[in-house]
Parts: sequence; C-alpha cells; structure tokens
Amino acid sequence: MSEVPSPHRPSPAPQVYVLRLWKEGERPEVWRASLHDSARNTRYQFATFDALIEHLFTEMAHP
Repeated sequence: MSEVPSPHRPSPAPQVYVLRLWKEGERPEVWRASLHDSARNTRYQFATFDALIEHLFTEMAHP
C-alpha cells in the first residue's frame, strides 16, 4: 500500500541520480562508483561501496 501525501505537508522534491559502476584492477578486482546529481549538476566519486551507501543515506536524511 502506498502512502498518500498530506495536503498540509509538501512532498519532498524527487532526487535523480545517474549511478556508474566499474571494476578496477585484475586480482583482486575493486569496484568503484560515481554518482551524478542532476539537480546540482555535481558528480561524486567513491572508492568503496560503503562510501556510496553512506552518501545516499546522508542525502535521504537531508533532502
């Protein structure tokens, strides 16, 4: 069941990102990521998956 927005509280603006993932190295392979925030026209780069997830959680907490 989806939540119906309250007429007294505006819905947060949607956040749109382009996520790019790639492997670096041979053995062991390391995953890298970049995230493009289209609203701010900003690109973030992450050396680890954990850093990417931490950034997304921070963005969700402070829309």
